[in-house]
Amino acid sequence: MRFLLTLAFCLPLLAALAFPASAATLHGTIYGPDLAVATEVLVTIDTRPMQRILSLDGNYSFDVPQGNYTISLFSAKTNISTTEQVSVVQDGSFAFDIFLLPGLEEDERLYQDISADFAQTPANPQPDMGPGPLLAAVFVAALVAIIAFLTWPSLRDGKCSAFGEGRDHVPESIDAVLAILKKEGGRMTQKELRKRLPYGEAKVSLLVAELEAKGKVEKLRKGRGNILVLK
Repeated sequence: MRFLLTLAFCLPLLAALAFPASAATLHGTIYGPDLAVATEVLVTIDTRPMQRILSLDGNYSFDVPQGNYTISLFSAKTNISTTEQVSVVQDGSFAFDIFLLPGLEEDERLYQDISADFAQTPANPQPDMGPGPLLAAVFVAALVAIIAFLTWPSLRDGKCSAFGEGRDHVPESIDAVLAILKKEGGRMTQKELRKRLPYGEAKVSLLVAELEAKGKVEKLRKGRGNILVLK
């Protein structure tokens, strides 16, 4: 009886030794971005327990049962990392080469982070100002245009009240300018002329421009001022 119990206990162990559990060998070569064999690469596969090797010559090999696995690689030389998904569906020896290319996982993570930020951050809506500011701007522009339209003819004809003189006084003002120029020998600065006349600078400039247009006075530029020469 003791012999039968011992035999029953040992049979599973003997069967495991005679017929080991099914497994597959996964192996391959690691290539860098230049398609040359990459050396000094840390290779990890997420079996249970996890397996990890340092491939000095660019080759790797793992014994794994059937299942789905992630192989992670990190190059100590180029500081490039990548991952590959692989499925083992039957026993045997399978070659699985891996290309260690930069940027693929990092770009994907960066894209996901940016997408998440856009999804979580609401857009800043522009405040609705309504038609009020636009109508105010149009009103101001129209008012300025009307004032300019009404004022410009007055400036052109010499009727602006700022000059203190109207159209009827223009000839008299012109005569006064000519008289002063003749008294000063036919030559004086416009600044000095303005001091001799009871008019503002704008009115004196209009009078000089009119005399210049009629060919009675020549205006010469000197420095920042003008010299008036009687013709």
